Amino acid sequence: MTDQIKKLIDLFKNWKGQKPDLDNPDFSRYHQTEAEYQAEQKEWLASVKKKKIVKSGSEKKDRRRTSG
Repeated sequence: MTDQIKKLIDLFKNWKGQKPDLDNPDFSRYHQTEAEYQAEQKEWLASVKKKKIVKSGSEKKDRRRTSG
């Protein structure tokens, strides 16, 4: 096994991600209508675009500080 694969396996073994609560699963969206799904996706996409704009704006400010 290569070093890269070993490093990847170690990464996943030590992952600090959140595990789902198998005792209390969330089925609140199980019977979601198509319209509800589309509205939720629209809100999510808007939030992603907003974060992207904020991030790109802060990167431009950082570049101005370092170039001056």
